[in-house]
Order: sequence, then C-alpha cells, then structure tokens
Amino acid sequence: QEFDDKRLGARSNYIYAEGELKHLQMLPWDFKFLSRLSGQMADAQLISNEQFTAGGVGSVRGYHQTQQLGDDGVAYSAELYTPNLRKAEWDWMQQWRFLAFAEAAKLWIHRPLSGTPSGYSLASFGTGMRVQLFKHLSSELDWSYPLIRSDTVDVGQQRIDFSLIYDF
Repeated sequence: QEFDDKRLGARSNYIYAEGELKHLQMLPWDFKFLSRLSGQMADAQLISNEQFTAGGVGSVRGYHQTQQLGDDGVAYSAELYTPNLRKAEWDWMQQWRFLAFAEAAKLWIHRPLSGTPSGYSLASFGTGMRVQLFKHLSSELDWSYPLIRSDTVDVGQQRIDFSLIYDF
C-alpha cells in the first residue's frame, strides 16, 4: 500500500537493472574523446526514488538537475577535449582543457496516468572548460543549449554551470 500511495499502481516487489558504459579514446595531438551510455529497464511502475533520472550536470546539461524521471531510460553523452593547454612552466596548474559536448536522453513511463506523457526526450549541446590546480583543486565550467522543450526549460534557454571541486 505504501508504494501505491507514492505512485498509483506501484508495488513493493519489482525488478530493475541499470548499467553504464564509459569509454575514453586518446586521439592524436593529445585530443580526447569521452563517450558515456547509461540506462535502466524496469519490469513495473517505480516510485520516484527508483526511477531513471535525466537532466543536469552528469546527464543532459542544459536542463535542471533531474529534469525528468522514467521507469525505463537511456542517456548518451559525447565529449571532445582539446589538448592540455597548460604551459610547462606553470607548476601550479596540471590541466587546462576546453571541450565540446552533445547529450541526449529518452525516458519511458510504464502505464502513465490519463493525460500524462508516456515518455520524455532531452537533448543538448555545448562547450566547456576544465582546469586542475595544485593537484587537489579543479573547476568545471559548461555552457549548454537545450534542443527540446521540457516543462520549464525552453529550446534555446541557455544555461551555465560552474563547479569548484577539492579532492583530498
């Protein structure tokens, strides 16, 4: 009953499988190509915290984090990185690269309620920059352009995401 209260038709016994493939291809002149494919398949309607999510950094940039949810879903990302632009005499910097990316996701809903979509699609492209300083500090800056309208995000509603990360 608790699952049905969270989502009509959801049950406590269900099976889902998720997976991710990631490949980094080193290219001539220190260029890099990174591709990621992730997905999920479920045998039933899932409550929101078990659903596949798409949107935001780490998924489809240009959209809000967890913009859409689905019982089944697939997401793909392709990134092309420039050579490391760090000067040899810059001891304080380990990496400085620019990138271009394209991302997309498709989600499906098991037995959607009347009047609600049976699935969602997201797609975007953009550019970014990655910097690593002093071995432990890094930053990521991305500009993205969504290609498909999704709820509150319109086509062409550009977005900038920035993060500063300290690893220890």
